[in-house]
Amino acid sequence: MAPEILLRSQFDCITEHIIVNMSRQNDLTKILYLNLFNNKIKCITNLDGLPNLATLILSFNEIEQIEGLNNNPQLKRLELNHNFIR
Repeated sequence: MAPEILLRSQFDCITEHIIVNMSRQNDLTKILYLNLFNNKIKCITNLDGLPNLATLILSFNEIEQIEGLNNNPQLKRLELNHNFIR
């Protein structure tokens, strides 16, 4: 039997609402690590509800601008390689 190949998610923008739906976690303050590698994400908006987020991986997406991360004081590692940032 051939292995199942999962299709990657396709989000235009990452928002708190999408993260709640994906993680099934209502308390976003518990999220410390978020890996959204290779999801065709085009933008990041208002991630204020993740104040304890320390690692955010957004490599291999379609992001053009870094925005929406102003209120994430614990963010220590941000991976954005292979996007459309100029």
